Amino acid sequence: MTAGALLLALGSGAAYLHFSGFTGDSQETIENRINDELARRGMDAISVSVTPEWEAKVTGSAKDAGQKDAALAMVAQFPDITRVRTDELMVKPRPGALRDYIADGLAEAGIEGLEISVSADYAAVVRGSVASRAQLATAEKILEETPLLTRRSLEVSVPPTPVAPESLPPATTAPDPSKLEGDLNRALRRAGFGNVTAQVNDDLSVDLKGVVTKTDDKQQALKIARSGEGVRGVRDLVFLVEEY
Repeated sequence: MTAGALLLALGSGAAYLHFSGFTGDSQETIENRINDELARRGMDAISVSVTPEWEAKVTGSAKDAGQKDAALAMVAQFPDITRVRTDELMVKPRPGALRDYIADGLAEAGIEGLEISVSADYAAVVRGSVASRAQLATAEKILEETPLLTRRSLEVSVPPTPVAPESLPPATTAPDPSKLEGDLNRALRRAGFGNVTAQVNDDLSVDLKGVVTKTDDKQQALKIARSGEGVRGVRDLVFLVEEY
């Protein structure tokens, strides 16, 4: 065996012994120590796994940006960790941010005048009245799809259905929801929004879903969705995710 091959074999063997715990702390030991320390500091919603390359993958949710920064700083100071990955670590929004999220969704759907409250434990209550059962169903869907809520209460009334007149003007041909959906999604892909999709409902309202990393991208995607012929409102379900 040449000297170079011998050194390479010795280096690989040392790395294996270290990773396996024969020398120094093993990957599992470091991982357990990090998670124990997170729990001790009241960060039990955050967890860490250590890869064979000694990367610390941080997952879960922090209650605010300060807790996130503290957790990452603590993980980074552990010996042997080569990199801290935060792809799957999120920061829980303030209750007010969830309230604004619901309000924005209602406004995009053309529903106004409802009272919205979100408590500190993420219990949401929506009160008031809407113009139709279709609006009621839309409000219920928006509340149901709002993430992180622990409880949802929709206390909304609908006025009686008016009696239709005997003669009505000829109905205009409404756009086909499936065709409109295809047109919007093609326009989104052409604009480079591969992670954003448009879902067109039977009432021609649009649910825009996905993830973007820039505020301008989110506004552009919403603009494309609103530009569709016959669109009667766009509900913003696009999450803005910060890059680290």
